[in-house]
Amino acid sequence: MKILRNDKYLRLCVCFAVTVILTFTCGLVIFNLKEVFMAAVQFLAAVINVFAPLMVALVVVLFLNNLVRFYDRFFKAETKNGFRSRRKATALTYITLGVISVAVVLVLYKKFDVNSISSLTESINSSVEEFTDLFVLLKVKLAEIGVLENVDGYLESLVLYVTGVVKQSISNIGHAVTKTGSWALNTVIGFTIAFYFLSERDRIIFYCKRVCDIFLPKKEAEIVKTIFGDISETFAGYISGQFTDAFIMAVLISVCFYVVGIPYALVVGVISGFSNLIPYFGAITAFCFSVVLGLMSGTPIKALYAAIIVILLQQIDSIIITPKVVGKSVKLHPVLVIAGLSVFGNIFGIAGMVFAVPVTALLKHYIVRLYEVMEIKKITEKY
Repeated sequence: MKILRNDKYLRLCVCFAVTVILTFTCGLVIFNLKEVFMAAVQFLAAVINVFAPLMVALVVVLFLNNLVRFYDRFFKAETKNGFRSRRKATALTYITLGVISVAVVLVLYKKFDVNSISSLTESINSSVEEFTDLFVLLKVKLAEIGVLENVDGYLESLVLYVTGVVKQSISNIGHAVTKTGSWALNTVIGFTIAFYFLSERDRIIFYCKRVCDIFLPKKEAEIVKTIFGDISETFAGYISGQFTDAFIMAVLISVCFYVVGIPYALVVGVISGFSNLIPYFGAITAFCFSVVLGLMSGTPIKALYAAIIVILLQQIDSIIITPKVVGKSVKLHPVLVIAGLSVFGNIFGIAGMVFAVPVTALLKHYIVRLYEVMEIKKITEKY
């Protein structure tokens, strides 16, 4: 009895000590939340930096898997150690990607020659000078009517703020350029790893399933395999929908710019459309390109026309095209697409908008599955 009583006291002491430690740790985290968050961000950045090639490879696999699957239909089945090999289809996919990249570079090189760049530079400088003259004239007019005393300080603060933003942007660009070499190396390594992932897909999936079956109980292994299968299917459908949306936007922007008379309509349409794969970035890119090329045309009013076209098309894309096309690819209602983009965008910013649609689709999928399981359970209990 004494031993049992001592064991009981020992367990109580251990539980009390663990509770005190956990409470103290939670207190430290709460009262040093900013430092903990910064440390977590630094740790995450270090992890991303270490596994960057693997992350690039996974992204490449998600983007190119459908094209590899399409090419694989035209080749006779090849087996290696009992597994289907897609080496020829993967190689043809990489060749296609290389040809498209070279064609885009050649078109850009042909379109944006030295004379075009000189003309563009002159147009931008002229526009900057006109804006400066307009600002000076506005300041003089405000001084004449006696308003300058009230707004002069605000104007100077605005100028200082804009100048600081520009300097910070230039500093960020310089910092990004210094990291271009490492990212280029990671990209090359990532594409190399992705080639083997794509060509030996069946073998890799088989061994991943075997690992789950060996190291996990049967029920948990089935759950893990199902979850990863759902994630893969959802993200593949999302990427397919995003490419369709980018193609539609590229066509719309190119046609509208050609009708208005913006130079290099096809080039800016393709760049703006496919940059639309990244939320906000595509809209900003399209807007900047439209304004610059509108000024380059020699008719400044075309810059206004181009900006209006881009803003309208972006609204159409956000309200109609993306919910319809992307939502259909991930089997998600357009209303849920808009709601997911709004919620995740407000909470997590740009990163939230990038992953909003597939994550919303996964949540909807599991909620529906939970509902079906609970419904079957209720029916079973009833009868």
